[in-house]
Amino acid sequence: MFPGNFNNTQSTWFVVISSFSANTSSNDTERAYGARIWNSTNFPGFVDNEELRVVNVSDRFIALNDLWYNTSINITQYHVNSSENKSVENALDQNGVKPTCGGGFYKRLGWFGMPYVIFNGKGE
Repeated sequence: MFPGNFNNTQSTWFVVISSFSANTSSNDTERAYGARIWNSTNFPGFVDNEELRVVNVSDRFIALNDLWYNTSINITQYHVNSSENKSVENALDQNGVKPTCGGGFYKRLGWFGMPYVIFNGKGE
């Protein structure tokens, strides 16, 4: 335990993982001199539906509420369902809803460059 991370009612656990480091060049197209949006299509460090949005930069300063990180759930098809048309027990349908019998999809969430699988259908 680290000092300050434990009290009589709660303990805090740290999970240490290796992270992806984007190997990008440092040209001016990657810097934010004004409004700019990075996502998984233009920044290799993000996965799925992640987005980092700079609303405004003033004199190299980003004010409160001018920098936003957003992510949302991505419904992903199991490989065994897409390639062999097999159902997966406790899986979801293409809308992310649990059907009465096996489905072929699961919920996935990108969180600071790491993909996470959502269990029990809840991503909170």
